[in-house]
Amino acid sequence: MDLTWSAAQERTRLELRKWLEHSLAGWRAEIGTERSGDTREGFAQQLLWERRLYEADWSAVSWPRAYGGRDGTLWDWLIFEEEYWRAGAPQRVTQNGLQILAPSVFEHGNQEQKDLLLPRIKAGQDLWCQGWSEPNAGSDLAGVSSRARRVDGGWVLDGQKTWTTRGAFCSHLFGLFRSDPDSERHRGFTYLLVPLDLDGVTVRGFGRLDGDEGFAEVFFTDAFLADDAVGGGVVLGGVGEGWRVAVS
Repeated sequence: MDLTWSAAQERTRLELRKWLEHSLAGWRAEIGTERSGDTREGFAQQLLWERRLYEADWSAVSWPRAYGGRDGTLWDWLIFEEEYWRAGAPQRVTQNGLQILAPSVFEHGNQEQKDLLLPRIKAGQDLWCQGWSEPNAGSDLAGVSSRARRVDGGWVLDGQKTWTTRGAFCSHLFGLFRSDPDSERHRGFTYLLVPLDLDGVTVRGFGRLDGDEGFAEVFFTDAFLADDAVGGGVVLGGVGEGWRVAVS
């Protein structure tokens, strides 16, 4: 078994190391005092950093080239992670989209969703938060009670999501909604992609003693979600298939 890095992998490592050293210095000179990404000011700063990663083609190393990645292997991704954290680079404020939603889109999305959503995730144009926890559903995800009622041309959403990390800063939410209230606990969920600027959606941030400003509650009150509210459709993986998508 050969446990050494290949010549190509070592070249990638050196290229990335040099780029990070140069680009981090430029970014920090641009922003001044670096703030936590869990503050409004720091989140905006780190979006500027994400733009540098995107423009240099480092934002999604493991994605296929067809969707803006580098066709990187698992080892290429590992090299990126090692060098990224070695350099002291900031936490990725686009990570919900890049590392949680995007893999689900690759696996369960239709072709239009892949073509339209993935480039915007990679570029940081759409900023995604997770919609799982609710007042009566934390670690017990099957207890989600937020409703999605099918109507002509879309869905009507009612309910509440809470402890939504960086929800106060994001433009979109992905998560589970109960679309069949008469089903068994782990059935009857639909995985929905929801713009947070809809009528009937209220995002209420709440600060914490540690200075985190990003946590939010998200309230849905008779909110109409059109089928085409996001590119390729708002349902990921099929109606009633939300649990399968979420745990895959």
